[in-house]
Amino acid sequence: MFTPGDYQIAVTYRDSNYLWKDRAVDSMEMTETEVSPTERAVHCFVPNFWGRFSHPSRIERVMVTLQGRTFRLPWRAALNLAAPSVLSLDILLHYDDHEMPTSVTWN
Repeated sequence: MFTPGDYQIAVTYRDSNYLWKDRAVDSMEMTETEVSPTERAVHCFVPNFWGRFSHPSRIERVMVTLQGRTFRLPWRAALNLAAPSVLSLDILLHYDDHEMPTSVTWN
């Protein structure tokens, strides 16, 4: 079973200077629920995600790294050019019977 320490979530965004940057989500901001023997739902809610950073102009994608494999999820609000002030993510981790990651999807 995966725990927040076994995977990393990072958000790729364009900052106010139009530079692309990655920012990791702190594992303390994640909660995980078992959906099935091969799926885990992960919820991230970070009210001060942009706190000390300049507010981004656009979020591009979310990357999830599980056991060395990185899965890239396009930002689901791709048509919304303004990034939210609070970061809230709901994703589903899929893995096989041997606990090897197979995919990550939006929940």
